[in-house]
Amino acid sequence: MKSLVLPLLLLSLTPAFGGIFIDDFEDGDNYGWKVISGEWKVEGGAYVQSQDLPMEARNLSGAFYTLLQSPWNIANGTIELTVRFEEGAEESDQALLLFRMVDELNGYALKLNADGLTVYKLINGSFNTIRMEPSEVKFPEDHIKVKLDGMWIWVHLNGVLRMRVGDADFERKGFKEGKVGLGVVACQHPIHFEEIKVEGENIRQFRINLPVELDGKLPVTWAVLKAEQKGL
Repeated sequence: MKSLVLPLLLLSLTPAFGGIFIDDFEDGDNYGWKVISGEWKVEGGAYVQSQDLPMEARNLSGAFYTLLQSPWNIANGTIELTVRFEEGAEESDQALLLFRMVDELNGYALKLNADGLTVYKLINGSFNTIRMEPSEVKFPEDHIKVKLDGMWIWVHLNGVLRMRVGDADFERKGFKEGKVGLGVVACQHPIHFEEIKVEGENIRQFRINLPVELDGKLPVTWAVLKAEQKGL
């Protein structure tokens, strides 16, 4: 009976897109993240941007952001995370999810604030709006899920599909793959990013004390491996 436990567990953890990365920030550090600008710190199981920013930031060079220095890039797949605003957060508090960032100034971004959701293409640090969707942002906490498939971007807010948008110039000037990042365009209060999860082809965990992959790209935690070795 014991021999069935590990295979069944592995089967239940098999991701839909072949690989998975998770950072829940519970380890208390920002291993793997490169701070580009702003004051970022890990506290209370979240990655927090606490530096105040002017009300209006018109390009990426004026925003605060951090990029995950993963050994892989995301092309098609999904990105999920929870954004938590502090009490008193206002329309001026704006959070960013960056994806397919080919470098520090080019890629795509999703902005979340009181007005709703906005998808941008970032070209040389400048925000170019693809689409804005008024949506009910639920302070203090919102769950975001972005699905990527070629030119198409699906955006879910708190479990509801709010936007399906395409980059019409994707084949000629789109960004096919790149890094994932977090950012703040404007804030009067610290913004907390909690548990980011990335799934997609070639995605994998790259921290030894978090879930790792065995042959066949099946993620399993070191705790499970140790239990199996002890015959538990």
